[in-house]
Amino acid sequence: MMERVLPDPNPELVPPSTPAALVCCGLVTLDVRQVVERLPGPDEKVVASSVDVAFGGPAANAAATAAALGVPARLVTALGSGPVADLVRAGLTAAGVQVVDLLAGSAVRRRSRACW
Repeated sequence: MMERVLPDPNPELVPPSTPAALVCCGLVTLDVRQVVERLPGPDEKVVASSVDVAFGGPAANAAATAAALGVPARLVTALGSGPVADLVRAGLTAAGVQVVDLLAGSAVRRRSRACW
């Protein structure tokens, strides 16, 4: 089996002072976590003792994990504007993730969608 050798990057495109970074592209969600004392039984309801919201989604979680491990991480996603986007962006920034928002500054028409 032949070993594949990749060429060195063009120094004009990647200056030596540029640190390597993980770039994640994809979905970001807002996760709602509710803590309960125990799992409910069939047809039983339980009351949550606390509720928390935080960012989630595969790409966001990968970027935050990398940042927590000391790897510079960038997340390319589509957040847009609004209170939920602001909350997610603040959480990612606090986790050490640089957010590249593909919808930043654009006027995006929103459609409301019911999930049942």
